Amino acid sequence: MFDWLFKPKCPCDPAAKAWIEHRLRWLSEQFPRSAFSTGRELILPTPEFFPERYDASERAVRTLMGRVCSYMGVDETSIQLTPRCTSGSASSWRTAHATG
Repeated sequence: MFDWLFKPKCPCDPAAKAWIEHRLRWLSEQFPRSAFSTGRELILPTPEFFPERYDASERAVRTLMGRVCSYMGVDETSIQLTPRCTSGSASSWRTAHATG
């Protein structure tokens, strides 16, 4: 309706856009089309998919990780979380590594 007023604009600069298109073209040549269509719902970082309040506590991080693992179909026990201290800040949590 307002396309005459608000023209779509690529968020990437021309070099980045060319690189992305080249890499996507390569991927499409390497894998069958079915590899790109899982039939899964697109998960967005919205309250609809992540309704819990996030406060950077260990509990909040583990809850978030559990949701992401569930959406991805990944066993939550295959992910190890470890706290990380950055200089001058309290402990923060990060994904250490996945196994398997």
